[in-house]
Amino acid sequence: MLRDEGGMYANRLEWDGVETLCKRTDGVNHGFLNRFYKIDESKEIFQLIAEFLNQKE
Repeated sequence: MLRDEGGMYANRLEWDGVETLCKRTDGVNHGFLNRFYKIDESKEIFQLIAEFLNQKE
């Protein structure tokens, strides 16, 4: 459910003109970034976040 709500929220932000990045990561649970040191997929997601934020400079 949270996954669907996140996607809908991203769609609404885009509809309102807010530049948005929505990335779904299979095989991980909600809050997986809080355990970044244990989950390999976290590195990729943190990299995507950094790239997205650095576009704004």
